[in-house]
Amino acid sequence: MLSVGIISGLIAMLCWGIGDFLLAVTVRKIGQLKAMFWGNIIGVVPILLIVIYFFNQLFITINEFLILLGGGAIMLVATLSFYKAYEIGEVSVVTPIATSASLVTVLLAVLLLGEQLTFLNIISIIIISIGIVLVSTDFRKLKHMHTVKGVKEAVITMILWGVHIFIIKILSGTMNLVNISVFSFLVINSYLMLYPLVKKVPIKLKELKKDRIYLIFIANSFLFLIAWVAFNYGIKHDLVSLVAPVSSLSPAITVILALIFYKEKLVLNQKLGILTVLIGLFLISL
Repeated sequence: MLSVGIISGLIAMLCWGIGDFLLAVTVRKIGQLKAMFWGNIIGVVPILLIVIYFFNQLFITINEFLILLGGGAIMLVATLSFYKAYEIGEVSVVTPIATSASLVTVLLAVLLLGEQLTFLNIISIIIISIGIVLVSTDFRKLKHMHTVKGVKEAVITMILWGVHIFIIKILSGTMNLVNISVFSFLVINSYLMLYPLVKKVPIKLKELKKDRIYLIFIANSFLFLIAWVAFNYGIKHDLVSLVAPVSSLSPAITVILALIFYKEKLVLNQKLGILTVLIGLFLISL
């Protein structure tokens, strides 16, 4: 039987994978910073519905809020670094590095929280991590690694994403699922929404009408919210060392969607990566 953490991780994986693909669609249509602004403006809607429904249950201490503010700043830097890596580097090299953030989280959880993993858990996580690298990378380009741009930015993203996930795990010990989901989402959303305005990016309402892009933003906002709630539920009720690696399989979903809708072709190592991921998921569920 799959554990609560694994199921939560799979839900987050699916929603984040589809969401990232839709995000790529919006970025191609109106640009990165504009997509960041509109995506987070519309992304407020579903979380506000939750705020209204659970209003009497919402509570956060000053210390928790300050920690979330710090975590939000970390996520902003990580997101900007990720975009920069995509802008100047090869996606096939940048993606596996950045999405290895779960490895940073696992290391912090084992070292600082004393989480214990079985031998099979360790082997499964290693297999899944190898699968992520295989499915996200075109090995034909790795021989040029010494000249590849964006690697530094991708490493920064990996570290900061991993640290942020660990921070959320710490807060899950004192905050319930509703509070940590609502407040962390609002803080991160505010950072990502305000940054384009600070950078004085020209924003026009008519941009949302282009190819009915507002429908993509609406769908994306709900997908990311579901993923975030599922992820927080998983790490609150199970080991973050298990939930984080499974949820980080979302690039595999994105690759599959790109293959279907953009007619992109998978090289041999990516096909092997998908198989490796499936084997890892099977072993981790035993």
